[in-house]
Amino acid sequence: MRSSPEAYYALNGTDHRTHDQQNAAISGYVRRRNARAQPAASSPVTRPRLRDGPLG
Repeated sequence: MRSSPEAYYALNGTDHRTHDQQNAAISGYVRRRNARAQPAASSPVTRPRLRDGPLG
């Protein structure tokens, strides 16, 4: 493992000894979360409507 300040900052406070271990854990979490994602039923996606006529 590198002993640079950036490596220390990125891994400080985690149980991972390397960036590769940390990246694998984060990637696994994101894959699991996305696999179970459901659209929010109470907030439909809408597009903003443009007004006809002059601005002002």
